[in-house]
Amino acid sequence: EYSSIVYLEPQDWRNQRAISFDMLSEPVRREAMQRARLTGEAALTGKVRLIQEADRDIQTGVLLYLPAYRRGLPTGTEAERAAALSGWVYSPFRMLDLMAGTLGRMQPSLRLRIYDGSSAEPEAQLFDSHPTDPVRFDAPTHSISRDIDGRRWLLVFEQRQEAAADVDRWHTELALVVLFGVLVVALTASLGLARRRAARLAELGASLARSEALYSTLVNLSGESILALDARGRIEYANPGLHRMLNLDARDVSGRSLGELAFDGNRHALQSMADALLGGDTVRMELTLQSRDRGEVAVLASGVPRTDGAGRVTGAIIVMADISERKADEARIAWLATHDSLTGLPNRSLLVERLNRTLTSAQRYRRRFCLLFIDLDHFKEVNDRMGHHAGDEVLIEASRRMLACLRAADTLARHGGDEFVALLPETGSIEAACAVAEKIRLRLGEPFTLEQGQAQISASLGVVMCPDHGDDFDTLVARADQAMYAAKAAGRNTIAVWTAPDNKDKQ
Repeated sequence: EYSSIVYLEPQDWRNQRAISFDMLSEPVRREAMQRARLTGEAALTGKVRLIQEADRDIQTGVLLYLPAYRRGLPTGTEAERAAALSGWVYSPFRMLDLMAGTLGRMQPSLRLRIYDGSSAEPEAQLFDSHPTDPVRFDAPTHSISRDIDGRRWLLVFEQRQEAAADVDRWHTELALVVLFGVLVVALTASLGLARRRAARLAELGASLARSEALYSTLVNLSGESILALDARGRIEYANPGLHRMLNLDARDVSGRSLGELAFDGNRHALQSMADALLGGDTVRMELTLQSRDRGEVAVLASGVPRTDGAGRVTGAIIVMADISERKADEARIAWLATHDSLTGLPNRSLLVERLNRTLTSAQRYRRRFCLLFIDLDHFKEVNDRMGHHAGDEVLIEASRRMLACLRAADTLARHGGDEFVALLPETGSIEAACAVAEKIRLRLGEPFTLEQGQAQISASLGVVMCPDHGDDFDTLVARADQAMYAAKAAGRNTIAVWTAPDNKDKQ
């Protein structure tokens, strides 16, 4: 079994050295801890070197343990107490500090040594008020042995050599009695206070443990990822939600900067968030993180700074919710609102937006552009003869063929049924537009191989140019439509450029 130190005040540099130390691993401590567990009483250890001792001001120490039992369990027998044990509350005592606080300034004529046990062996010495005094074999001494919380202490009072000529034996013995009385009373009061504090700490510890267990359960079961940053912006804690979201364990991210959770292009946003939090700001923003198995993950991150009692920022807490599905749904809805669900082409709504944007640019920079209106000839016959499924296949394949004839800057939109509009924003002449239209006409005139058999269609195309044939959306589309009907009237499978009503020239 083991028992780690999990709480120690004050949290100064010396005490922090002891956090997580397994006290049951050391025999002297283990004996007192087991004695406290079985008796239910406070138990003092023998001589130890405290973990808090560093390389300076080293002192001998003792520890006082008080057992803490789980609420509601019987503790009437040793076996019941052993089974009900929850842990220990303890107080460490540095002997020089303890004695200085207990006795204050020692009598200059007396030397006091305290030993753990019944004999004055050097290795058992806990305290010496004048450690630099020479060893004397003829000095007047007085020894007292007492039991203190399960340990026997031997107190040896000795008259110091420089005081021998000035103090007679009667005064020395009187001083010894007084000093011993003060020491016993002070030690008893100190250890009694420690016991009362230990009992109170046991109650507070049990309450703290229950609260910690509750919050730990809430954090670990939370569907969101919860991170804690230290004062340098490094991750010092991550709950299991991070593993579920990014397939990253806590050990994978511990000590790393927040920016390392994202791809290179998104690290700046994460680092900016960390900087804002450590600057004392509350932050809420959408981010894109990196998952080991899912790639990019969209999250909504909310963070608040952590502060100490003086109001200084010591870190931050960040909660991240996975909104990838919501973002995908939003993108899907936005796409469906602007695209034809069958062919995947922009619909009339998106065509209006892009054409108006092209009109604004053309007017500002005095540029020309062209528009094609395309109607599929004999499409209704394919629907009637081979069914609507075959008609859908023709529309999908016709869209692919037309897109292959256009440039990346062009837009091909399904206007409705078997009608399409092609916006050519970088085509500034009728001749170039007619060349594009001719490529489309030839590609659509090739046979379509379908599951139901082979289908044959053609296309009639109308061509207009802005601003020559109009300078607004409705006018341009209407006149391109009129030119397309002129192509149909001319026998279909041809191209017509819009002309005013008094000029019926065709191309």
